[in-house]
Amino acid sequence: MRFLIMLYGMKAFDILFFDYFILMKTQFFQHFFPETEGCAGRKKFGYNRTEQIKKLIMMLPCAAVNALICWWIAR
Repeated sequence: MRFLIMLYGMKAFDILFFDYFILMKTQFFQHFFPETEGCAGRKKFGYNRTEQIKKLIMMLPCAAVNALICWWIAR
C-alpha cells in the first residue's frame, strides 16, 4: 500500500504542480523562451490523458512487485 501511495502521490504532484501550475498558470517557460508564447496551452491541456491513465494503471503491478521484493528481502 505504501508503494501505491508513493507512486500515485508523485504522479499527482507531477500533474497538479508541474503540468498545471508551472506550465499553465505561471507561464514559466514563456518567460525564458518567448517564441513559445503562441503555442497551444489551455486548449490542449488534456492531450496526454490516455498516456497518463496507462501509467496510472501500470503503477499497480509495479507497486506489487516492489512490495514483493521488499517482503522477500526482509524475510
